[in-house]
Amino acid sequence: MHRKLNIGEDCKVSATEFYNNDTNVIIKVFMSNDGAFDNISGDNPLKIGKYDGFLTEKDGRTIFDCLVDGKILEIDAADQDTVKSI
Repeated sequence: MHRKLNIGEDCKVSATEFYNNDTNVIIKVFMSNDGAFDNISGDNPLKIGKYDGFLTEKDGRTIFDCLVDGKILEIDAADQDTVKSI
């Protein structure tokens, strides 16, 4: 799978991790210092609710990236069902 986040050096990242028993979910928000992000790209498009993004499988994890209000939101979870439940 191709996963491309061209965020450059002019970016801030906020991250948090949640646990539910043995399962964890990592949520990251990438914020540009140069204004808002206007697009992201990937090989596996997926719509979750009102959010269009891209799904990636990496190291046994499922990662969903999408744009929300000019920021890149990344949800990293054990599986696609967990990503969709966030």
